[in-house]
Amino acid sequence: MLKAEVVGQLLLMQSVLINLPDDKSIFSFISRGLTDIPGVDAVDYSKTSFSQTDDSAIDIPLEKNGHNFGILRFKISDSQKFSHYQPYLMNLLFVVEVVIEERFQRQINQKNQKELELRVKERTRQLSDEIEERKIIEENLKESETLFRTVFENASAGVCLIGLDGRFLKVNQRFRELLKYENDELKGLHFNDLTHSDDKEIGSSMIQKLIAGDLENAIYEKRYLTKSGEVLYALVSMALLQNEKHEPQYFIVYLQDITRQKNTEIKLREQEFQSRNLANSGFALLWKANTEKQCIYFNEPWLNFTGRTLEEEIGFKWTENVHPEDVKGCLEIFTSAFDKRESFDMEYRIRHVSGEYRWIRDLGTPNYNTQGEFVGYIGHCFDITESRRTEENLRRSYEIQKITAQISTSFVEATSKNFDSKISKALAELGVFYKVDRAYLFLFSDDFTTMSNTHEWCNEGVTPQMDYIQNTPIDSMPWLKTQLFDQKICQVEDVDKLPVEASIEKEEFQRQDIKSLITVPVSSGQQNYGFIGFDAVKQKYSWNNYEKHNLKIIAKSIGDTLANLHYENLLKEAKEKAEESDRLKSAFLANMSHEIRTPMNGILGFAELLKTGSLSGEAQQEYINIIEQSGMRMLNIINDIIDISKVEAGLVKVHLHEANINKQIEYLFTFFKPEVENKGVRFSCKVPLPDNEAILQTDREKLYAILTNLVKNAIKFTNEGFIELGYDLVSPDTNDNFNEAYLRFFVKDSGIGISEDMQENVFHRFIQADNAGRNLQNGAGLGLSITKAYVEMLGGNIWVESKEGNGSSFYFTLPYCPYNSDFDNEEKKNPISDTELKNLSLNVLIAEDDEPSQILISKAIESISKEVTIVNTGLDAVKAYRNNPDIDLIFMDMRMPDLDGYSATREIREFDQNVIIIAETAFGLSGDKEKAIAAGCNNYIAKPINPTKLVSLIKQYF
Repeated sequence: MLKAEVVGQLLLMQSVLINLPDDKSIFSFISRGLTDIPGVDAVDYSKTSFSQTDDSAIDIPLEKNGHNFGILRFKISDSQKFSHYQPYLMNLLFVVEVVIEERFQRQINQKNQKELELRVKERTRQLSDEIEERKIIEENLKESETLFRTVFENASAGVCLIGLDGRFLKVNQRFRELLKYENDELKGLHFNDLTHSDDKEIGSSMIQKLIAGDLENAIYEKRYLTKSGEVLYALVSMALLQNEKHEPQYFIVYLQDITRQKNTEIKLREQEFQSRNLANSGFALLWKANTEKQCIYFNEPWLNFTGRTLEEEIGFKWTENVHPEDVKGCLEIFTSAFDKRESFDMEYRIRHVSGEYRWIRDLGTPNYNTQGEFVGYIGHCFDITESRRTEENLRRSYEIQKITAQISTSFVEATSKNFDSKISKALAELGVFYKVDRAYLFLFSDDFTTMSNTHEWCNEGVTPQMDYIQNTPIDSMPWLKTQLFDQKICQVEDVDKLPVEASIEKEEFQRQDIKSLITVPVSSGQQNYGFIGFDAVKQKYSWNNYEKHNLKIIAKSIGDTLANLHYENLLKEAKEKAEESDRLKSAFLANMSHEIRTPMNGILGFAELLKTGSLSGEAQQEYINIIEQSGMRMLNIINDIIDISKVEAGLVKVHLHEANINKQIEYLFTFFKPEVENKGVRFSCKVPLPDNEAILQTDREKLYAILTNLVKNAIKFTNEGFIELGYDLVSPDTNDNFNEAYLRFFVKDSGIGISEDMQENVFHRFIQADNAGRNLQNGAGLGLSITKAYVEMLGGNIWVESKEGNGSSFYFTLPYCPYNSDFDNEEKKNPISDTELKNLSLNVLIAEDDEPSQILISKAIESISKEVTIVNTGLDAVKAYRNNPDIDLIFMDMRMPDLDGYSATREIREFDQNVIIIAETAFGLSGDKEKAIAAGCNNYIAKPINPTKLVSLIKQYF
């Protein structure tokens, strides 16, 4: 007997059962699909219920359209088995078709009996065919199972069966190829073991939804990791397979490799992203429309321009922002071009985010895809408001151009004689043309500290600008100064709306009743001369770009004219200076010849006399003193020439340190006192401040040089009377011209004095060379020039008060900048005595390539040296010290062959940091000492070397 499950399956498929007798058969019947019964719906039978009259029979009422046809009774031999059939018999009421059909037809028409019989025969034949077909289906099922296995293994997609725990049960060949695993390697692995870490939650979530019945099947994308670690993008189809009891058994998963498509998609997204960036990065306003003429895209510049969102613009909503007067014409051009697939170029006004309607030019172009299919339009828009305004002002522009050409041309022929009249005329014409109330020219002072009103035109009843701010300090208007010095046009359309940082200027402009103004720089090349300005007092005025451009042309013409006039003056001055320089040069060379030959005469002449063997000791000493004095005079001349050269070359730097001015003046007083008193002249000094208040932050070397030069000058030109040296503290309360306290130094004498006509030139270079025929002392005429340069470097001024024959008073000022820290009372080392010095017995290395210098140093240290080693090159110096590490002191010439002193010192310092190294050089330039110490030297001495100073220097270290 067929099992109940088989019967149910066949019945659900509306198959046919005929004669199913077996040794337990209790009934037979004929059936076919419910829908085959004429006029009978399945729902009619679904309501029919079973009734059971005894243990061996089942009665089923037979009803049709409210008519009761009787009861169908089934006899059964084993009522215990009925329960297996009951669920299926509910759907088998159509088995009574023959009875129902017969009665129904008999009620309708008894004459159709023959037809019914024919239909029964036909149905019988159909049932036979269906049974034969069922046999074929069963055979096909077996073939299908074989086919399934074949398809599973040979499918083009990866297929796998996964248990409810997520572990692989079976995988096909393609799955193994895609994931690059062998079959044995996959056994026991969970599907998440092969899943990308970011996608593990996806598969787990889908499994839960399938088991819960929330999904019949799941299709999703996820990333796998192959055995080699490569990422595999896959399209996954997953279904849950159940048994006949609807219990979950396992999952079947189809995996399709979409890596190539995914990579292509990523590239396309990247290209789209870059395209959007490109569209949003420029100034053009871009849009795109579809084939229905509806705009579907606007770039960010468009949205920023209109201040609207994309949702507010798409479709035809963008027309809401178009000027009402332009909407109709705009849409007509748009739709007409669209219908003809033609490009268009139109201009219309659209509301800007500021609320202003601005003109844009819209260029639309048909858009086609890669297959040549029309997909809509793309457009590029540009803000052309300014150009439209320019076009609207063509007539005005022509007039501006005309007056600009006339005024600019007039300055071409300007000379120093007619320049003032041309400027006055031009300002008047411009003031009337622009309908302003003032037109003026301001020029900067040579040091750019003040601005002066040189020419001006004023409207009737308007107070001139020069009555307000003539010779105004530029720093008093910081905001305007920035505009002027940047050589930019400064336009103020409304003075009342000036920014906070222009509060000073705002107050000044309001005081003059200015409502609007503009300033245009007057320059030529990089030279800034000043500016022309225009004030609107009676009503506001706004200058457009074209007007400002032409004002720049006029200002440039004025600037070029000023440059030409200035150039002419410079040529004239240059010629005069060249002539003066030539005269001074000739005088200087003559004076230098005299100044150099005079001490050289003393040096060479008395050196020759010393060779005479008959000289007494007293005569020899006298000759030596003369040679020494001549050498010092020669050295002073050379030092002055070097100093003035460094000043002019900009090599002199200011080095600020603490300096006790009392001690410096007292030192100079002590130093020069014997020389002054030997001339019979009284010498005094004045130091009003206590020592703790006399410590300044300044360059003490330059201050010392300034005072020394002035004292030397006073000694040179004073043969009787007095010399006074000192300073005064001047506070702001006693001097209205200074906001801070300063020191006023002075050197006064009762010497020959200086005539009034020479006082202006006394600080000029080589001034002594220009005084031929006057009774002047020796000197190159450079001392006061160097002194003036040093004073100005330290932030002061210098001047002279004198009358010829009645002495001179030189004054100079320095800012009073007290040193911040307490007075530095360093403990002074007790100087070593001469006896102790002679007992030093130093081992000395002299690195010097000049033989006289070698001899001089050797003799100077003869009393304190035990052993002296002399080398001629830097390489030999390094080698000598390596071989004699007990050397105590090294004299290092900075300029030697093979290896200079700087390099030699650095090499020695690599293996010894303690040995004392004293640099010596004949250059004597600023920065040499610092350079030597930076190389590793302990100290520095310049040539010519004074033996006494040399020994004093050694005392500092031994």
